[in-house]
Amino acid sequence: MGWLPGFPSRPGEKSMELLLNVEPLIGQRLIAKAVALLPEVRRAFESETVVVNAGTTSVLVFYELTGKLPEGAMAAGLVVRKGLCSDAEMRAFLMKHGYGASWVFKKGELLRKYKLQSVVRGFSEKDVFIKGGNAVDPTGLAGGFMATENYGTIQIAMPVILAKGAHLIVPVSHQKAILGSVMRNCPKMGIRRIDWSIGLPIGYTPIVGRTVTEVEAFRILLDLEAFPVGSGDLLGKDGSETFYVSGSRKKIDRALEMVEVCRNEHDELPVQRSSPPCGECRNNTCVEKNFNFERYAEAGI
Repeated sequence: MGWLPGFPSRPGEKSMELLLNVEPLIGQRLIAKAVALLPEVRRAFESETVVVNAGTTSVLVFYELTGKLPEGAMAAGLVVRKGLCSDAEMRAFLMKHGYGASWVFKKGELLRKYKLQSVVRGFSEKDVFIKGGNAVDPTGLAGGFMATENYGTIQIAMPVILAKGAHLIVPVSHQKAILGSVMRNCPKMGIRRIDWSIGLPIGYTPIVGRTVTEVEAFRILLDLEAFPVGSGDLLGKDGSETFYVSGSRKKIDRALEMVEVCRNEHDELPVQRSSPPCGECRNNTCVEKNFNFERYAEAGI
């Protein structure tokens, strides 16, 4: 096989082409490493403000920045077997504050107390907000679910970020790729508009920022060209993505090593993902619109 049209050549360097299977959680680790390596993120972490919104990929960015996992809830919304749900511990935070938890760093120091609105209003153009997505469309635009009617974290932060020219980084796996348009999907969704749902009914919003997928991660980390060519799910691979990866033999070897490192790190660093039993749910829209609610509540699921 040769280079695809539009791909840059590497004069004097023999290129190799690799088909690489990447499980979702390994892809998330690659993305987290790439986000933490971005110059704007490194600069802001050292001398400005970085906000890392809780999420299953963002928590791994926290780890890459600090070398440890945070305490408490690590994600807000969850897509689990029983449908769209939320972390049990995060639910209490949402009910109290109206938005999901974030980790706020000032010059590398983690703040124990903060008000998100105040932090974001104080942003300069050098500051960074990291928020994971639930979808990414063919244009690279990310989309996010909104499970609370007071519009949630991203709608607090995004208008200020766009107005000031601050950095909004959106780590999202190609596992969440959709064929349609995020912008076209938005007006069709809505917590009160959805008649029935498996789990929480949701609204939907575009997340306008720098989207970082596995494709960008390969380029940022290893200067490799990559694109997804397929996916599948069998024998515990849980929706693995297959990527075409091209570059020098040395860089290909490094890619294989890094994927193995991510796999081992994932074994050592499980990300907490717990959803409350339906019988304990206090979200009225879920109780009203989740057609499995009574069955799950009776079963203690």
